[in-house]
Amino acid sequence: MRKIEIVLGLSALISAILNLFDYPMSTQLLLVSIGNLSIFYMYFSIPLFNKIPFREMFSRSSYTGISKLRIIGSLALGLSFSASLIGLLFKLMIWPNADLELVIGLAGILIACAAAIWKCQQNNESFYLDIFKRVVIFFVLVVFGLALPKYAILEFKFVDYPYYVKAFIERSESPNNPALAEKVEKERLRMLEEMSVKQNSPD
Repeated sequence: MRKIEIVLGLSALISAILNLFDYPMSTQLLLVSIGNLSIFYMYFSIPLFNKIPFREMFSRSSYTGISKLRIIGSLALGLSFSASLIGLLFKLMIWPNADLELVIGLAGILIACAAAIWKCQQNNESFYLDIFKRVVIFFVLVVFGLALPKYAILEFKFVDYPYYVKAFIERSESPNNPALAEKVEKERLRMLEEMSVKQNSPD
């Protein structure tokens, strides 16, 4: 399970970096990678956090000795991680309600962080130490996502095309204005044309 988590995490990180630089198919890769990681935490958090091998996760005997409180906590943390990832995806895609998803995820993460610190002080179990490490990583990502201005990703990706950025922001602020929608499409086509010229021009 741990290896699956690492592979999905690395694919999400790489796709996010590629998307920032607007590589071809990077958007599709971003949606798939972060979406899969979010689903993974949502449905497999209990065996993952309790170090139950993938082949044994459907065996009832694998959960013998694990308290109900730990199972509930693992599930709640998995849902918090999942909500955080969806919030980060919305932020990267410049979709609405990104901050709301991030706040929901952050609330669960903070509760898990407090519980992990408290348990670590009582006993030095590897379970709580592993939880704490994951919580710190997600806490940093979520806080960064919340601190990031709404259109920062857009401005970074299309820094050479400010007219498109301006039109996109105007359209986002007035989504029911058909004239602004037409303007965005016009500026998008203009941007694509300029990109094509740059790609085909000799160095």
